[in-house]
Amino acid sequence: MSQQQRVQFEAALRMSVADFEAWANVVAEHWLLVGPNRENANQIPGYNPYGARELVRTALVGLNVMSANLRNDPDLSRRPKDVKFARQLADDLYGIFGKVLLRAGLVGGDYPFQTKEDYTALLLAMPSRIAVAEVQLAYHRYLRRDWTINDARDMMSVSVAVPYCDVFVADKQVWDAVVNRTDLSKRFSSVVLRNLAELGDWLTVSGIGTKGTTT
Repeated sequence: MSQQQRVQFEAALRMSVADFEAWANVVAEHWLLVGPNRENANQIPGYNPYGARELVRTALVGLNVMSANLRNDPDLSRRPKDVKFARQLADDLYGIFGKVLLRAGLVGGDYPFQTKEDYTALLLAMPSRIAVAEVQLAYHRYLRRDWTINDARDMMSVSVAVPYCDVFVADKQVWDAVVNRTDLSKRFSSVVLRNLAELGDWLTVSGIGTKGTTT
C-alpha cells in the first residue's frame, strides 16, 4: 500500500490503519471463539469443529516430551527455565517471529537477537509468555506424573487470564500455582478466585454486581 493509498483508505474508513487492524483482530477473535453456525460451517471446506481439541492434544504431546527430558536429562534438569523458554520460542513464537522479521525488512541471518539472553529478554517482555513459563515451572516442581489434557488446557487459559484479566476463577491446581507457588497474581494485580461463589462475593464487594451473581 502506497502512502497515497493509505491516506485514501484512512479517509474512507475514518480511522487509522492501525485502528482498523485492531478492530479486525477483535472481530476475528470473537468469531474464532464463537465459531460459525451450523449452516455456515457446512459451507466451509475442511472445517473441523473439534480443531481446538486437536491443537491441545498436540500441545500435550510436546509438554510430556519436555517434562520427560527435564526428569531424565541431568543437564536440562539444572536449567528448567531455559528449557521452558526455548520451547515457547520454538513452538509458540517461531512462525510469528519470522513473519514479523520479514515485515521489518530483516531477512536471512540479519536477526536483532543473537544470544540466549536476548531471546529470554524478548519472552520476558511478553506477559502471556511470562505467565505460561512461571506456571509450567510450578507444575514441573510438584507434578511427578505425565501431564494431562486438562493441564495443557490450563496453560492456554493461564496465558490470557493471568496477565490480561482483572479477576478470574481457577481450579484448585491453577489457583495454587498462581497464588502460592508464583508471584503472578501480585505481579499482574489479578484477583484469582477458587469458585463461582467467591466471584459473586467479589462482585458485591467491588460494587460491580449484586450478591449471588455468578456470571
